[in-house]
Amino acid sequence: GNRLDTALDVLRIDAGGPGATSAFLSESGTLLLDAVQVSATFDLVATGALSDTAGGRLTAVTALLDVGAANAIGSAGNRLDTTVDQLSIGTAGTAGALDAFVTESSGVMLQIARVAGTLDLTTSGAIVDAGAGGVIANRAVLNAGAAADIGSGANPLDVAVGTLVIGDPSLAGARDAFVQSLTGLLVDGVNVAGNFDVRASARGCGIFRSDAIA
Repeated sequence: GNRLDTALDVLRIDAGGPGATSAFLSESGTLLLDAVQVSATFDLVATGALSDTAGGRLTAVTALLDVGAANAIGSAGNRLDTTVDQLSIGTAGTAGALDAFVTESSGVMLQIARVAGTLDLTTSGAIVDAGAGGVIANRAVLNAGAAADIGSGANPLDVAVGTLVIGDPSLAGARDAFVQSLTGLLVDGVNVAGNFDVRASARGCGIFRSDAIA
């Protein structure tokens, strides 16, 4: 395609309403998102870290983010705030970030979320996948809140991660959680209000637990 090439410090796309139907950008360095609002797709490829300003937010129907396997999306101290229906980080074959720290204002469908290190995702609604893809990471930390589900019985969240954490010892990270492991998995620190259902997709995909499952 023909992306818009940019070399910006801060990006803002009309905070008063959708500033574009879609935006396809190629950024040559690190980027801070201020208020970015599009009515359809925000597709960003960058060669540096991606974060947002205080009060900044990415609003779109679909967000596709790729900053490369050596750079981070957000941080533990400054998470990337989003309001999106569908989120992709990287591709099935290529990590789109080193680590990604994202706070979503509602529920989200993960088309693919592939990072080299940690995916730390907090939402205010359900976390599901599109039936394929899901999460690929060394470590996944998921928190949908005690009133929302992660995956479903009919469509468990696909994960290919070394370690999975849901919630924390004092806060349930889901009402029910349905997870399908595509590789070996260490389940470490799971706290859900209802049921935790973890499945192996094939023989040889071992599932192990720590002592921190609630």
